[in-house]
Amino acid sequence: MASIKDVAKRANVSTATVSRVLRNTGNVTEETRQRVLEAIEALNYQPNVLGRYLRRMETETVLVVVPDITNPFSRKCCAALKRSPSSTAIKCCLAIRKTMPGLRSNI
Repeated sequence: MASIKDVAKRANVSTATVSRVLRNTGNVTEETRQRVLEAIEALNYQPNVLGRYLRRMETETVLVVVPDITNPFSRKCCAALKRSPSSTAIKCCLAIRKTMPGLRSNI
């Protein structure tokens, strides 16, 4: 799997320039942009989403934990999440927390 460093080396630019091309920001000449895009295609580069989240310390993900999906309140929450606009960048994960007999929870 190719890294951003591999792309930068092949295009003969810095990793910052590759990042600017990927984000479509900054001052990059058209010639340089084309070299970077060709290197990305040649190496089949795919940005590392987890790496980006770690770097920014943001996941853009909301975790919703419900005790029981059959509970009317939980169903309403899940339905509201499903209706939320999919055009937002925030992703939603749903987890059902099963209780175990004899286990005390501090949640």
